[in-house]
Amino acid sequence: GISELDGYWWRSISVEDNALPGGMSEIMNLLREGDGSNADNESLDVYLEHVVTKVDHTSDGCKVSYYIEGQPKKSQTMKGSVCLCTIPLGVLMGGAGDEKGDVAFEPKLSTEKQIAIQSRGISNLNFSLLRFDRPFWRDVDPGKTSWAWASPRSQCDRELGSDFEYYGGWLDITAFKEDDDHFVLASFWGSDRYWAESLSDQQLESKFVKSLERYYGKGNVPAPMGFKTTRWSMDTYARGSYSALWVHSTDEEWYSLARPESLSLYFAGEHTNYDGRYQSLDGAYNTGIREAERIAARPWNANVVSQRSDWLNNFAYSSGWSAADDDSSSERRALRQNHGAETKVKSDPKLYKVTRQARLGPKNDA
Repeated sequence: GISELDGYWWRSISVEDNALPGGMSEIMNLLREGDGSNADNESLDVYLEHVVTKVDHTSDGCKVSYYIEGQPKKSQTMKGSVCLCTIPLGVLMGGAGDEKGDVAFEPKLSTEKQIAIQSRGISNLNFSLLRFDRPFWRDVDPGKTSWAWASPRSQCDRELGSDFEYYGGWLDITAFKEDDDHFVLASFWGSDRYWAESLSDQQLESKFVKSLERYYGKGNVPAPMGFKTTRWSMDTYARGSYSALWVHSTDEEWYSLARPESLSLYFAGEHTNYDGRYQSLDGAYNTGIREAERIAARPWNANVVSQRSDWLNNFAYSSGWSAADDDSSSERRALRQNHGAETKVKSDPKLYKVTRQARLGPKNDA
């Protein structure tokens, strides 16, 4: 059986899950259009279908070379005082090669940064979506929003690359936002991506419908009105879903991935999050706030921005803090000390200080 210690790292954090009902485009639309209710949130220039090929960075500023999608021979440049790089880890792993989507840096990224990039893995998680004209599943399971099919142990093992017959579970997406249409979401991950992403939409849709029919019975699942799926590892500008850890990965790599390369080149994204929220949307958002603070402090005190996490996750693998820093119970502290949660990354005193006064300056009470 699974003991309390076995399940320690899988304990949930006692906060509600949140979703963007309209999808990630809501964030991009807000950036592009601005927020009419907040004068501080002005509209920004958002360029779509611009393919970046190179980033030059010096202490005086940066230059980004790019071309517009479909016109690779018409290279253009854009200059600025700072470049914040949020390129996915899968693309950074490609280096400055000749593949579409590869990005070169000049000067080249530090050896420390390159080692950190290659010392991480890439997770592969894809979602498939079916659209129906009515939520037939609510007739059978009113109030439920998610389902998982538990197969017998004898059916759990498959050879790498062998076909899976059914999706393992699904989610009622419409539960987050009522709409005239109704959607259920399923996923495939891990080794399945090696062959599943190459299947046609029609083949994957058929598997999805068969999965629903296995649960609700044939004849009880109406014909879907539409189907969509992601194929992240085949996406030139993603090359995977999000970052992952290898057996040989260490906490220190998070800090190396997050560390600026110069006064004009900074890095953000879920793969640079060192407070236990890598692979997550809010973790990626957190890194943007972190780098905005760092950039706002340049050039005179950019190097005193804290490298410690402001959000204490008692269950985080990448702790970056000691047990004495938190107010958790003595039992929990002992559990963390005995089971490896005390991995401590030494902050470079030349680059980082942790006091509020050092970060923001003395408080002006006048």
